Amino acid sequence: MEEESVRASKVTSFATEQNNFDATNIPQLAFAIKSPDKNIQIPSLKHILDIVVNKPESIEAVYENDIVNILNKLLNDSKEGEILSNAIMNVIGLRSEVVDAVVRARAATEPLIQIIHSPNEKQSKQGSKALSDLVADNETIRSSLLTTGFAELVLHTLTSNNQIQSKSSSSSSDIIPIFIKVGLLDVVLRLVTTAEGLQPLALLIPILEDLKQKGENELKNKSKKILTLLQSEGINSSSSQQNDEDLKKEKEQNIRLREELEKEKKEKEKEKSEKERISKEFQKEKNEKERITEELQIERNEKEKKNEENKKIRDEIEKIKQKEKSKVEISKPNIEKYQQPSNSSQVNKDFPIAIINNDPSNIEFTDIDGVQKKIVQKNRKMNTFSLVQVLESGIWQLEVVFEKLIDGRAAIGIVRDSYVIPADAYPYFNPHTQNMVAFTGKLEMNYEKGTLTFFIDGEQQPVYISAIREKIHMYNPGSTCIIRSLKKLSGTASCHVAKEKAIQWFSN
Repeated sequence: MEEESVRASKVTSFATEQNNFDATNIPQLAFAIKSPDKNIQIPSLKHILDIVVNKPESIEAVYENDIVNILNKLLNDSKEGEILSNAIMNVIGLRSEVVDAVVRARAATEPLIQIIHSPNEKQSKQGSKALSDLVADNETIRSSLLTTGFAELVLHTLTSNNQIQSKSSSSSSDIIPIFIKVGLLDVVLRLVTTAEGLQPLALLIPILEDLKQKGENELKNKSKKILTLLQSEGINSSSSQQNDEDLKKEKEQNIRLREELEKEKKEKEKEKSEKERISKEFQKEKNEKERITEELQIERNEKEKKNEENKKIRDEIEKIKQKEKSKVEISKPNIEKYQQPSNSSQVNKDFPIAIINNDPSNIEFTDIDGVQKKIVQKNRKMNTFSLVQVLESGIWQLEVVFEKLIDGRAAIGIVRDSYVIPADAYPYFNPHTQNMVAFTGKLEMNYEKGTLTFFIDGEQQPVYISAIREKIHMYNPGSTCIIRSLKKLSGTASCHVAKEKAIQWFSN
């Protein structure tokens, strides 16, 4: 404690005795301004003010010794200490080389605003006039007042009396004089007549409306002028502006809601269309399945029908096979009917025509005139069939006419009586060639000689079949043919011809 007292005494002596200070003295001054003793504090503040004004290079030492923070704590101290602290702070601020002109302009207007609020009417009016003239001359000052809170400060001052009157205890010294309000309105009026971008002043409209109705004459007149000018510029009160903004927001919200409803409606329509499309596709698919099912059913029916037909054919074939096995393709009495003895009573006589039908489903056998027979092949395939008549003696003649031939192929010939011709037989393929011979034309079978002679257009051919010593049948492959006659002749029409060639019949 004793050491602190000694140090304070030294600082006091230092502060009162020294007239010139530099940066080396600032630490002692920083300590001195914290002293509760005004005799130490006030001289030290004055020395610091002198340093920041006259020796700006020492301002860095002011920051280093935390003098700015100490000055902030003195702003609400004694009147003289507050003034000196403000002065030092303003100088430091001006020495800070602020780039923004609007911010610098505020530093210039702040003292004038302080003067306008002076309770000394003469000083207040001078401050109002000075600031009004500055507003008229300097655009930066106008911009600074409009953008750095001047309107809020004016509103505070104009409404202060109402706030004071609402308190239970107040003195006449608390009431702000009318000349201060008038001075501020003069500055506002000058702003309205010279500046642009007046929207920040809209917050004054409600209090100006109130002053126009209830204020003193001078306040009333200035309020009317300001309101008229603001209205001409389209500036509305903040509440009106708020209402406009609310209406705008509501309108935008309504538009947004309508758009959302329209979007939702379109989405529902799209969803409905999609459902209809899916339903149509489903119905189409269903119809397609039904069609396929019907086609499959038809195909199955046709297949079953075909299977039945094939079964029927197989049954017929089986019957034929059974007949082949038992050698009863035709009943024996009927065969005997067509087998003729070698006596002379049957010479020059037509014999009835009948065939062994090995493919009833394809071969149609019909009568023409009681003698001639017509054979029609229903399907386009190869068939070979034989006559029922067994040739075993005498001379026989068969005359046939072919029509609608398959690739021009048709022939007549003879086949072993013991050989059963199957369905779809082709006489020129094995094993059929081992049991039959075929010729396209007229045949003459001479059982007396055992020869088969061929005629084309009535002319005997040199090639003939010899050594036939067994029972045979005449057979006929073709598409459509008419068997005109089957005769047993009294004599032969064949004879020996030049260059004739005999082909021996198959040996058993």
